[in-house]
Amino acid sequence: MPALGELCEMYKIKRRRAATIAGLLLFIASCRLSHLQAQTGNNQKIIPIDSEIYKTVQFLYISQGLVLPSTAGPNSQDELLSMLNRLDYKKLKLEYMLIYDFAENQLKTGRRNVEFNGAVTVQAFAHTNTENFISQDLYIRHPNLISPLVNFSFDLFFKKNGYLYFELPIMETIFKELAASPQKDVNIVQSANLGTHPFGINTLYSDGLDVNGAYPFRTFVGVGGEGWNVQFGRDRLSWGPGESGNFLVGSHVHYHTGLRAAFYGSNLKYMYNISDFPYPGEYYVLDDENISAWIPAHTSSEKTGINLFIAHRLEWNTLGGKLQLALNEAVIYQSKSGSASLDTFVPSMILHNLFRSSNQNSIFTAEAVFSPMPSLNLYAQFALDEFALPNESKPEENDAASPNSLAFMFGARTAFVLFKGVFSAYLEYVQTDPYLYLHRVYEGGPLAFIVSNRYTDLSGRPLYAEEFLGYRWGGDAQVINLNAEYRRLGAWNVGVNLLFMMHGTHDKWSGFSSVYPKGSNNYPEDLVITNNHRNLVNYADKTAEDTRNSLYYFTALSFKGSLQFLKKFSVFGQLDFIFINNFGNIAGRNEHDVQCTVSLTYSF
Repeated sequence: MPALGELCEMYKIKRRRAATIAGLLLFIASCRLSHLQAQTGNNQKIIPIDSEIYKTVQFLYISQGLVLPSTAGPNSQDELLSMLNRLDYKKLKLEYMLIYDFAENQLKTGRRNVEFNGAVTVQAFAHTNTENFISQDLYIRHPNLISPLVNFSFDLFFKKNGYLYFELPIMETIFKELAASPQKDVNIVQSANLGTHPFGINTLYSDGLDVNGAYPFRTFVGVGGEGWNVQFGRDRLSWGPGESGNFLVGSHVHYHTGLRAAFYGSNLKYMYNISDFPYPGEYYVLDDENISAWIPAHTSSEKTGINLFIAHRLEWNTLGGKLQLALNEAVIYQSKSGSASLDTFVPSMILHNLFRSSNQNSIFTAEAVFSPMPSLNLYAQFALDEFALPNESKPEENDAASPNSLAFMFGARTAFVLFKGVFSAYLEYVQTDPYLYLHRVYEGGPLAFIVSNRYTDLSGRPLYAEEFLGYRWGGDAQVINLNAEYRRLGAWNVGVNLLFMMHGTHDKWSGFSSVYPKGSNNYPEDLVITNNHRNLVNYADKTAEDTRNSLYYFTALSFKGSLQFLKKFSVFGQLDFIFINNFGNIAGRNEHDVQCTVSLTYSF
């Protein structure tokens, strides 16, 4: 596919010298003809959330002073084509017509019933601090993004409505070892290629033969039509406009296994999702010293049960496409027996009203995106995990009351054509309360918006890597993220990212408990962010109360870029400089790391 700059040369059109009126009309007519031809065939292919096609459609909307009809993905080909169709092609400037044509050519149909693709990637990794930077939470480029050595993919299209996708990655297991953490008394899962290794490579023999046995990570069957699709299988999800993450469904979670449906029209979109994650009792064991506390074992036990993430989302576009509003409600539902009432699965149910506190944890989020002018989108996101109503007890009044758990996000993004490519940038601020997402004690293990995916090595031993289901950095944090990128569509891109975070002492293994009345030795002086772990259980760190005495300050400067050449080859590189003051929430302990990823891919 030609890059945007090559298309400019192809059409011989420059901004300061227009073609003749007749030539311009012929050009527009030919584009409209291809546009009409692109609407036929099976449009049910599911486009990944990190696809350049999605970014291209987003560029177009922002540059035209509009907001995307949907900020939740993945999206079907039919949905992205419908987004393109809402733009008035004839009113676009020539440089934006070329971007439109690029996206449309990527999305148009006319394909075979069966498509086979493959890629061979050699990817190398390095980092400098092998003593302390061993957890996936300390990698800027998440270990989930490690490329397989060889990856085969199959797309099957059944008439106009059916679709099947299957990936066969040949790679090492992503999380291979259990390594002792310098700050914890228990073992943690670490990356197979980094962690305690200064260098790594994605070949199958980088640290002894250990082929991943948990594949595929992306596979599903789908059925759909104009304005709807249903997907069953595994895929990565992202719900919301956030760039550093989203409060309900974050893109860093490697895969969701389950059922999801989407129905969309000109102004409304409704989504429903059920994801099945491993039951916490499989990888948590009771602490013999404290029967109310649990220890993450990260290996499988004999306990079974269900752990479901059930969510629905309603998006509404108004003000002529300049404002998008979204409401989300979700629950984590656990059952040791594996049973559940049918009303838990009713798509139109108000899930909060089921009041099953013993095995259900609920959350609500709201979003807004507004475009005040061309090339500018403003967005906000809000999450409510726990909140005391006016007639309920408050933490400073009752020692049995739960602390408020809220989160806020504000951001701005821009995108416009610069020379023969697209420049985009965003600035984002996030604040999350200390008790957001955290564990409630339950008979089968912690009940929280913290989930795991299951990985296996060559021996078949299961390993479990835990993640916040929503925002990657969890609660008890304040984050500022600044990013800029320049992209020549279909050819190359470069970008720079600056992330600064203040993080309190609560992590994904901190217990959720009541906050005692003000004046007691357990009441935090500031509920926005904490600098101690007083009288609060931590499932993975028994020393947290004694050692965690400060905020930690996390600064990461990242550079990355990619280049496509000779049609089938591409290279990628990312370099991250990370500085942490008060590492491990221990005052005066400072650590830094340099992380590097480079890869060469041949696609066929």
